[in-house]
Amino acid sequence: MSKIKMLFCSLLCLNLAFAQVQNMKKDDFFKAVKESNIDKIQYFLEGGFDINAKDERGRNAILIATYKDDVKLVKFLYQNGGDVNDRDENLNSAFLYAGANGKLEILKIIHKKAKVNSVFNRFGGNALIPACEKGHFETAKFLLENTDINIFYRQ
Repeated sequence: MSKIKMLFCSLLCLNLAFAQVQNMKKDDFFKAVKESNIDKIQYFLEGGFDINAKDERGRNAILIATYKDDVKLVKFLYQNGGDVNDRDENLNSAFLYAGANGKLEILKIIHKKAKVNSVFNRFGGNALIPACEKGHFETAKFLLENTDINIFYRQ
């Protein structure tokens, strides 16, 4: 076998091995997120793992934590660069989901980095519309008083 072919095969094997390690890391990272294991998540982040990596459903860690209503984990992920505007396959973001479902404690943590007038749910609305529709009046009041949310705009 020529040296070029051997080099190519070696690089291909290294690339495949690296991809396999990355997938294992990703699975372990999301397992830690689902288990709310902040120490293990911190370990991954210190090792250079992308805090905004996506799972098989397009969710990043802060969105999973928001779905779980895990305020402590949301705060940790937010402080470490979790993107509150990143959306999953259902077009939910941490900000949109928290607003729509009355997760006021989470909104209070994440609202300052939210793109309140440019990230819309799958129905073309912002976080205020479903908060009102579902009767989350304290959430709606918070959004109106603490963000520049546009009450007239729909996508």
